[in-house]
Amino acid sequence: MWPVAAVARVSAMMDIDALLTNWGRWARMRMRQGHCASIEWRYRMRWRPDNAPTGWGDWSGVPAAPPLPPLDAIAALAVERVMRDVPSEHREALALHYVYRTDARFACRALAVRYADWERFLDDARSMCANRLRRQDKRRIVRENSSPPVATEILAPIGAG
Repeated sequence: MWPVAAVARVSAMMDIDALLTNWGRWARMRMRQGHCASIEWRYRMRWRPDNAPTGWGDWSGVPAAPPLPPLDAIAALAVERVMRDVPSEHREALALHYVYRTDARFACRALAVRYADWERFLDDARSMCANRLRRQDKRRIVRENSSPPVATEILAPIGAG
């Protein structure tokens, strides 16, 4: 069962775009991408910010990326659980947009969705996910608020006060 603090956190963070962005970061973190053992993976194009004349720029010369908000793994797991119930086309659309961060045209080709309908399709997928999260929160709150019967209530005869 989920802790009450996690339920409150997911309910407070019901901005679905923030939840899905958090889920996408969490999912990307789980997919560790390696590189080959050769040196080619260190090559940088000349248009990079360090502008090294050879392309083999100094790693310490690259400006630091802006800090990201902390990752909320519990909220990401709640979204992951909800993704099981989302229809496959919409689940794939959310994954392409938030996890793989693909271009909209590529996602439309992969899912056979017209480009003009992409935003509406993605909004439908977001609303499906948000509705399932709300329904899951309501069920969990009812389950946590209903306390199990106490032994004296079970053994007491009917009508005994």
